Amino acid sequence: MDRPGRPVVAVVDQHEFFTQCLVIALEARGYVCRRVPLSVEAGRPSRVWSRLASVRPDVALINAELGRRCGSAPLVAAASQAGVSVVVLTDITDERHWGEYLAAGAQIVVPKTESLGSMVSTVRKVSHGKPVLALSERARLIALGRDCRSGDQAVLRRLERLSKQERAVLR
Repeated sequence: MDRPGRPVVAVVDQHEFFTQCLVIALEARGYVCRRVPLSVEAGRPSRVWSRLASVRPDVALINAELGRRCGSAPLVAAASQAGVSVVVLTDITDERHWGEYLAAGAQIVVPKTESLGSMVSTVRKVSHGKPVLALSERARLIALGRDCRSGDQAVLRRLERLSKQERAVLR
């Protein structure tokens, strides 16, 4: 049974080894950890959110790369709107993608290349409501993400205007 006052941390990640290591480290420091299971048939954001919400975490550690069927940004948005402090974990080093998660409500995006000690420190700060990202850095990353999405949308609009022959040549 959980002791009152211990922060509950949910981990949403499909990599079992990584998740187990993170859970062991956090539980050793007094956190109550819950792994949110992912399955192929239930990998949609709404279903994963349903499982995550049932855990009622204080902090959610969400992998940015949950697969094609489960976009992480909607999951981050749902969790943050419900009052959960979200930390996004990622293998992507391109900061332009990080802004999407911050704009959706994540407290911070942490590369999986960070040390375990750094991750535990981040969870501690987030669970105590302490700032983990300077406002100026947050704004910079969100702006980078917005610019990246705008550029992607412009390219898609141009591709949509191609004739059938131009599309065939492009393929």
